Amino acid sequence: GGLVNYGTGTVALTTAAGVDVNVSAATLYNQGDLSLAGGGPTPGKKATLTVAGAARSLLTGTVTLQGPAELAFGSGAINAIADDATLNIYGGEAKITSAGASALAGLAVNDGAIHLEGDYYSFAGGVSLQVGGNFQNAGSFDIDGQSRGGSDIGFAGLVVNAGGWSIGNAALAHDTRVSVGSLRNEGSLRISGAARLASAHAATLAVASAAPGVLTGSLWLGG
Repeated sequence: GGLVNYGTGTVALTTAAGVDVNVSAATLYNQGDLSLAGGGPTPGKKATLTVAGAARSLLTGTVTLQGPAELAFGSGAINAIADDATLNIYGGEAKITSAGASALAGLAVNDGAIHLEGDYYSFAGGVSLQVGGNFQNAGSFDIDGQSRGGSDIGFAGLVVNAGGWSIGNAALAHDTRVSVGSLRNEGSLRISGAARLASAHAATLAVASAAPGVLTGSLWLGG
């Protein structure tokens, strides 16, 4: 049958017992808190929620994946994050897929909060995500802002930032790289590397197009 989680409901799949966890559902409707956590105290163990149906275009509620964890849809794509929704991905082995490919490859709008954190505590590896089109951030977008970093995120098209966008932090242990086709910043953009550590690691935002003639929004560079 279908899995419905809403309101103050919480669905948590964890490998804390030391075994792989696999749950299947025909469909998924989430407006509560959905969490999949693999690895941690049981390295190599994976938490998987397999949904036979399609991913909903609009992500709602809170979805958190940590370590070896996969939310696997049979079809569909996640194109937008709702204004009261949060997507958390911690570590390079945490993935949301559709028919085996990334379900986030067509992500176009964030009105809520996105946290992509590479090498986060015991959840190793950087987050890797390549988006094929344009992207608009009107919410909060954090890439390696609270972790040791190493993520590689790319947007092929125009990125419009009208919210808060943070890349890297002063304690990075790995380089963090974000690439975009072009950029229009109307909000707050913060890029921070770890230049003061013994082994410096950079946070880079690479823009393929030319710099604008007029700087707009707020830009903060550190490290």
